[in-house]
Amino acid sequence: MWPWRRDPAAIPKPGEILAGKYRVEKVIGVGGMGVVVAARHTKLDEPVALKLLRPQVMRSRDDVARFLREGRACSKLKSEHVVRILDLGELPGEIPYLVMERLEGRDLAAVLREHGPLTVPQALDTVLEACEAVAEAHALGIVHRDLKPANLFLARAPGGSACLKVLDFGISKLHDEADLSLTATRTLMGSPLYMAPEVMRSARDADARSDVWALGCILYELLTGLTPFQGETVTELCARVLEETPRSIARFRDDVPPGLEAVILRCLAKKPEGRFPNVSELATALASFAGRRGVVELEAIDRVVRAAEDRHRRARGGRDLLLVDLARPPLGRRLGRRHAARVGHDPRRAPVEQTRRGDRPRGSGRGDDDVGRDLPARAPARAA
Repeated sequence: MWPWRRDPAAIPKPGEILAGKYRVEKVIGVGGMGVVVAARHTKLDEPVALKLLRPQVMRSRDDVARFLREGRACSKLKSEHVVRILDLGELPGEIPYLVMERLEGRDLAAVLREHGPLTVPQALDTVLEACEAVAEAHALGIVHRDLKPANLFLARAPGGSACLKVLDFGISKLHDEADLSLTATRTLMGSPLYMAPEVMRSARDADARSDVWALGCILYELLTGLTPFQGETVTELCARVLEETPRSIARFRDDVPPGLEAVILRCLAKKPEGRFPNVSELATALASFAGRRGVVELEAIDRVVRAAEDRHRRARGGRDLLLVDLARPPLGRRLGRRHAARVGHDPRRAPVEQTRRGDRPRGSGRGDDDVGRDLPARAPARAA
């Protein structure tokens, strides 16, 4: 029997073989819900990461089934901005595990701690790439429920560029209440600092608009270095989320367009119906501040969402209608026309080789100010 059933505090040790084919190399992280280890496939000699659930968080066989079911659902995500799930199963003693691609790099929480707020273009690029991953998940009926900077990972690509990866799709996390960036109890599904009001009232109310709220919180933090709502206890934080309005970004810096702040505040509307109805609409609003790169990112989101909805429809035998109107112009084209009216040119006549997503390096394509490759430039402070 796996040692966790006898000793819940036990964790895999370097050199151990899990599931008969994964040799543990080191422990990456340990949390209230489980442990993540770096391992190597013994037959393929490929590096992987394994996430295992702790037995004390599995109250019944249904918890194991849910974990594996969500793992199978997330393995259907194809966006380059989603961490790949390669395998799943159970160890002796009914300990479920997921096998994921192993990433090298750092998460956005570490970037913020080390370098402070990002520039406006960096923040927009980062959130737009996250939108691609989340929009595809929503098209397949998956709500993340725990979006936060620690779950946005800047992975180093072989060519040296960075590619944003969204981690932990559809998996609730349980952590110590002492750290407000972590989930406090089993009844809270997600991180309170980024949790929408309706989810604080009931975790079952989480939907796509709850993820829109979290993305608004993340963008606010990327621009200011602070979360929109803070408190010394979870109770105080929840009260502020439910009742207060976040401080204006203009108090922290003066280079954020008022229209961009308005987009963030719409994400943070207390009632779900006051927010963007879906991540694609949020991305359209954000891309209008990102110039040509925003148009390219919208086209990528549109392709990923359409492909996901088509796979979902075919998997259900064609019984479901697509969630989007396939006769509509793609997001990128609609945004491009709007952008053309603002800047006085027609992007539809731009050279094709300058606008194809495939012409940029695989990854974020942020260029010389790539926050995953070079140190990010500090955002300008508010002028005195």
